[in-house]
Amino acid sequence: MSFAIAIFSLVIILIVLAGLTEYRFVPALEVLSERWKLSPSVAGATLMAMGSSAPELAIAFISLFSGGGEHSELGLATIVGSALFNLLVIVGVSGLAASASIRAKVFLRDAFIYAFAVAALLWVFSDGVIHLYEASILVLSYLALVIWMITNDRKSNAKVAAFETNATKEVANEALSSWSTLGPQVFHPQKSPLIVFIISVIAIATLCHFLIESALVIAHGMNISPTIVALTILAGGTSVPDMLASYSVARKGEGEMAVANAVGSNSFDILVGLGLPWMVAILLSAGPIHVSQGDLWTSAVLLGLSLVVVSGLLLARRKNDTISAFLFLGSYVAYCGWVWLNQG
Repeated sequence: MSFAIAIFSLVIILIVLAGLTEYRFVPALEVLSERWKLSPSVAGATLMAMGSSAPELAIAFISLFSGGGEHSELGLATIVGSALFNLLVIVGVSGLAASASIRAKVFLRDAFIYAFAVAALLWVFSDGVIHLYEASILVLSYLALVIWMITNDRKSNAKVAAFETNATKEVANEALSSWSTLGPQVFHPQKSPLIVFIISVIAIATLCHFLIESALVIAHGMNISPTIVALTILAGGTSVPDMLASYSVARKGEGEMAVANAVGSNSFDILVGLGLPWMVAILLSAGPIHVSQGDLWTSAVLLGLSLVVVSGLLLARRKNDTISAFLFLGSYVAYCGWVWLNQG
């Protein structure tokens, strides 16, 4: 694959991934959650989080098992970069869309959970070796979070956790009306949600395989580490659908939900998006996984620092507006510039 073809392929794959995830996969999960009578908080914390994070999760799995795990750091880099994108860009774009008041109680709950996820990641990643018990702790921590949400299904929790369900449903319903000619009715999430779910999983995994191949060719052609491509291009590309949904909802006066979603979805990415692939890989290989630290360790630390900056600013000002937005977006641009300039 040539360098030019790799760039073209990466752009096309990201566009197709965004459409498949937003207009087929997530709507199918919404229908399944309704049929299984899941509460909004549980659906938001499980099926909807899985839907919005499907590309990152697929990349994490594929990078671990393809090429003998030679590029396993790509999955970690994509999720770390995606978490930074979510926190700085999605929150920033939401502030540009419309000013929103931030309630400390709601924000602190999600920020505390995310802080725990970041701390757990730093602990697991500290020695560069992932053991089974460490990966299991990440996944079990998220399961404990879901159980906590079930037993404490308060109105405020349901409203915040239902953000992805409501936001994606509005976007998906509009898109489905114009996408109805793209395939047979068997691939319609409202009519055959389970079939759509299965087909979507296979399609997302296949697309992510070629996405990784394209990223490796681009990295080689530019003589940079594949990790840099994953931290910035792959991370940002796979998070664009969430950004568009958050912008749309923020414009309709639900900016606080957009902020809560950006912070809360990162917990799933870290605890499940990394923990589950690691756990499966360790069980299959009967041994621990060695991960390259380098830029990833620095970026993991930046996750914690970015949370401190975002939390401090939003809690001090009690609102997310244009001023906050430019500070957050500027911070992300500075981060990307720093990553690329120091990639050698």
